[in-house]
Amino acid sequence: MSKRLIRTFAPAIPNSLPTLLDREVHVVLRNGHTLFGSLKSLIDNILTIKDLRSHSHEIKLSDVEEIIQDCRSSR
Repeated sequence: MSKRLIRTFAPAIPNSLPTLLDREVHVVLRNGHTLFGSLKSLIDNILTIKDLRSHSHEIKLSDVEEIIQDCRSSR
């Protein structure tokens, strides 16, 4: 089964929020670090992500380069 990556760059994140909430995503920061977890909210330009250990991380939207989501194809 093939997969595809959907990349959402920082300026498009607020408009794409409904499709990203409660999904597992990789958040790539401008400094090159990456966080993996479930996107929980975007309030006052602060993203909240819950990682696999159920720790919450708050990240300024200005620090985010892109959000990458794995989607399986229907083939």
